[in-house]
Amino acid sequence: MPDRPDQPSERAPRQPPPVSQGLPRPAPTLAPELAPTFAPKLGPTLGKIALVTAAALASLAANWLRWINPFVDSGREMNVPARLAAGEMLYRDVNFYYGPAGPWLQALVLRLSDAGRRLTGVGRPRLRLSPDAALAAGRSWLPLEIACLALAAAILFLLYRLAAAAGGPGSALAATALAAAFCLGAPHGGAFIFPYSASSLYALAGGLLALVASLRPPGWRRRLLVAGGLALALAARAEIGAAVALILLVAALRSRPAVPEGSRSAFAAVADLALGAGAAVAIYGAAFAGTSWHVLLTEGPLTHLLAMPPEWKNLYGTVSGLARLDRSLPRLAWGLALDVVLLLVCAWPAGAVRPRALPRLAFCAAIAAGIAAFSFWGGRLQWPWAGLAGDLPPVLFPLPLVAAAAALAALRRPLDDRGRARFLLFGLAAALACRVLLGCKIGPGMTAYGALPLPPLLATAGVLAGDLLAPRLRNPGGFRFRFLALAVGVAGLFLIRVGALAWGPHMVWLDTAAGSLRLPWKEANAVAGTLDYLAGRARPGDRLACFPEAGFFNFVSGLPNPLRQEQIFPGILDGGRETEAIARLLATRPRFVLLANRPTPEFGPRAFGEDYAAGLWSAVEDRYFIAATFGNAAEGAGIGARRFFIRVYEPDPAPAGQAAASTPTPTR
Repeated sequence: MPDRPDQPSERAPRQPPPVSQGLPRPAPTLAPELAPTFAPKLGPTLGKIALVTAAALASLAANWLRWINPFVDSGREMNVPARLAAGEMLYRDVNFYYGPAGPWLQALVLRLSDAGRRLTGVGRPRLRLSPDAALAAGRSWLPLEIACLALAAAILFLLYRLAAAAGGPGSALAATALAAAFCLGAPHGGAFIFPYSASSLYALAGGLLALVASLRPPGWRRRLLVAGGLALALAARAEIGAAVALILLVAALRSRPAVPEGSRSAFAAVADLALGAGAAVAIYGAAFAGTSWHVLLTEGPLTHLLAMPPEWKNLYGTVSGLARLDRSLPRLAWGLALDVVLLLVCAWPAGAVRPRALPRLAFCAAIAAGIAAFSFWGGRLQWPWAGLAGDLPPVLFPLPLVAAAAALAALRRPLDDRGRARFLLFGLAAALACRVLLGCKIGPGMTAYGALPLPPLLATAGVLAGDLLAPRLRNPGGFRFRFLALAVGVAGLFLIRVGALAWGPHMVWLDTAAGSLRLPWKEANAVAGTLDYLAGRARPGDRLACFPEAGFFNFVSGLPNPLRQEQIFPGILDGGRETEAIARLLATRPRFVLLANRPTPEFGPRAFGEDYAAGLWSAVEDRYFIAATFGNAAEGAGIGARRFFIRVYEPDPAPAGQAAASTPTPTR
């Protein structure tokens, strides 16, 4: 009976065992394109860095020194770390609605800057204040900008690694450069060099680190990197960290094991996540020590989850576009139609021959002509997206929904190495874009929330178009070139429109003791006059309370804020917290009270002191008088007036109640 071909014959000579038998099995490694080495060739690496740096510099130049707004969020991002660096406790002494990692790390940056200034003697204070206050007055916001710039560089590097693993180096480089062009100098608090929330940058950097590290070969280094990145994301923004943890867990459950032992099994993933979550819990435990649960629930990180005020829900509904579907759905339809047309243009003609130089130059010339038309004549044509101050055509508007659909489509089959990287990228883009699900507007009018999800969204678009769609066409190279040219054109149009407003004739340069910024001349004159007034009249031990949110003046002048709140907008002082704020204000009796014309229509109630916080402002008016007014508004103008103003109040030398008490009772 002949031997079966799948069974060895008994008469066959016994073969010696292979040389590797009995030796430990080598650890599995990723494909070279998924796990690039840390020692690439110097020339290509420098070229990539130069390209991304040029895009970042173009973004910063377009919106130069316009990323700091003294009246919206920037003051909080300055003064909260400054207060922590001066010894106050987060949550107990200063309310904050995100995790502790962001302000703690920013406070560490300020402490290191103070130590360096003491050693070098650079940055002498300019105000005659107490030693502690004078040290604060000598602070600059440049160290905070440098820290955010380093975070942005880390985000772009990790984005490139993740996009290269999901697609290829070409699409990853293009997406990284475009992200630098859109995000480094984004308007209205979205600029990565000084964002509306540094905690968001720390969370994004930590989340990307965890996702990229999960693609490494198994070992203790990968576990530490995944756990460390997840802990940073959770400790900075709990919702972003939770989304990253969920993405990693789903990817582990749907991944195809690389070796029989299952090095990427769900058990290993849960162990990594548990280590990161445990570290985050320890960080939160240290931050919450000595703070009541009522404060954490109403004025801390738990507020968004368990006690969100209705005014904040109104804001988030407007930003996401879900509150105005009559506007967002037509814009979504426009965006989808434009995207289909542009993809057809990029894919046509679908010849098998590579396009020569002349057609490429003609296509680039057409893109340049389109940019010129949108930039200079769009306002006259009155298109839905036209006007120099208007947003871009909604070509990026559908990206949040596209990323969510791509993430779900990636889970149809078990994930290999490439599929796992793609799901991680698509899932992160979809999770970060939830806040602007139907509100991803890009341009001079974009909100601060629109810049944060842009890096993974742009990488998702690059992978889908350049690495998934292009290979299915007859001319992949021509399609990629046209698609890249269109993307560069959209980025150029974005920079032109942002720069046209940022460098307009109404902008002026303002130098302060903490640094320079550029503001509209009406605001700049008022800010300069207020700072000069405070510098000339401040005495040791003075305090400054700013309403509704102007911690910028506390940071620049060095005058401490007596209240726990750095921002008082609708929803902050609900549920009896206004009474506590009034009691604290009356107990500390700050020397200066500042009122800025900063309306809050995005929350619903518009005017501070009238539509909200009326009791707090009534207590101020009863005990303070207007000492100085800066700006071009009328004397009796209220919050929301067309013209800007800043009013400085000082204690009334003879309050009504005190005068009545000191008047002797007449006798008969």
